[in-house]
Amino acid sequence: MKFSDVKPGSPAAKAGLKAGDILIQFGDKPIKTSTTSPTPCAASKVGDVVEVKVLRDGQTVTVPVKLEQRK
Repeated sequence: MKFSDVKPGSPAAKAGLKAGDILIQFGDKPIKTSTTSPTPCAASKVGDVVEVKVLRDGQTVTVPVKLEQRK
């Protein structure tokens, strides 16, 4: 799943994720298609810190993301 945009101030932006990053893992769950991503996200709660892996410029980047309430 490719990020088309990362909203300033969002948990993704605070973690250093960027537009164009491709989400490949959320916590311990690999992301194979855009339809698989809601399931791992649904198991997480506000305040959790989840390790996220993205593909950026051919390199795997791992960052911790603190989940927040959507505004």
